[in-house]
Amino acid sequence: MRKSICILFFFTFLMNQKPLAQINDLPGKKITHFSISASPVYGFVFAHDIQVKNTAGTVVTGVEIKLNRIRLDAEAKHYARKNYNSGFTLAYYHFSKGFLGYAFYSSYFIEPYLINHKKFMLGLVAKAGLSYNSNPYNKITNNQNYSYSLYINPYLCLGFNTSIKAGKKLRLDFDAMFNHNSNGSFYHPNYGINFPTASLGIVYDLSKVKIKNVIPSEKFVWRFDVMPFGSYKTISLDKDHFYWVYGFALQANRKIGFFNTVNFGLEWVADLGSKKTLEINGRSNLDYNRAGVLLGHEFIFKKFNFSQQIGVYAFNQNPYIDRIYHRWGLYYKFHKNWMAGINLSAHRQVADFLDFRVIYSSYR
Repeated sequence: MRKSICILFFFTFLMNQKPLAQINDLPGKKITHFSISASPVYGFVFAHDIQVKNTAGTVVTGVEIKLNRIRLDAEAKHYARKNYNSGFTLAYYHFSKGFLGYAFYSSYFIEPYLINHKKFMLGLVAKAGLSYNSNPYNKITNNQNYSYSLYINPYLCLGFNTSIKAGKKLRLDFDAMFNHNSNGSFYHPNYGINFPTASLGIVYDLSKVKIKNVIPSEKFVWRFDVMPFGSYKTISLDKDHFYWVYGFALQANRKIGFFNTVNFGLEWVADLGSKKTLEINGRSNLDYNRAGVLLGHEFIFKKFNFSQQIGVYAFNQNPYIDRIYHRWGLYYKFHKNWMAGINLSAHRQVADFLDFRVIYSSYR
């Protein structure tokens, strides 16, 4: 399925015959310039917890193909001040220790440029997607793998990309990324895989553009969100049963530029997995509910929002959970006032739960 989507995008780009020379003649149109890149990738697994100490020394090798969509029109330059890149990636990574297997990654990325010159560009890259991991934990055939226990897992990545002009249609890309894989404690064991990578690749200019009418951007200073969410997960002390997690959040977002908002939020979480953990440890007198305060940032685009937040529990009686936590979210906007998406909550390097949420937004 992923291969078919990749081929579809590639041929769509090739069939568009609009030359780049025409872009200045259409200042009122949305103009997107396409290129494709291929990069060999090298990295290593960061053994972030004693439970995954056996992953230390694992070398990661692979290849990534990236389909770039750079906005060149006047509207994009007006609200972004600079051009920006977004698109899709497909990657294959091989882990040198056999119990981790290999993985295929499919993701959507956004790349606002921090430096944007004709011969040199530097961008901040954020990716979110899914991975297929080939060798999950099995208590009989693969009991060394405490990093993941499912074949399909969420994938997050953050890093920097540098692009240098190397010819009329060629550029050199160098990127440094920090990659994270886990299932959000949906199923145990789930200590995750964290692996920094670096790559040096070639970008080929397809000399193709797509031109269509501009859809006006949402204009607001404040956005207020109401977010019910829910999920379920297993716990390390009871891997055979699932426990519900549900909650509610309120959030205020202040827009700064077109791409960015900063936010402040409040949330309540009822974690029945936490309740079971307290019962097993003889501490059922403690409350399994939690309430937190969050501060964060959000990249905002036409249809997708990518959120990063740091939180502190104002109320938490569970001694097995850190007071400080962080959240990562990807949301799709399907209506002016409605979004839906996923959000990963983690304590340090360990995922707590992956939730699904519906968001109602009002604007000021």
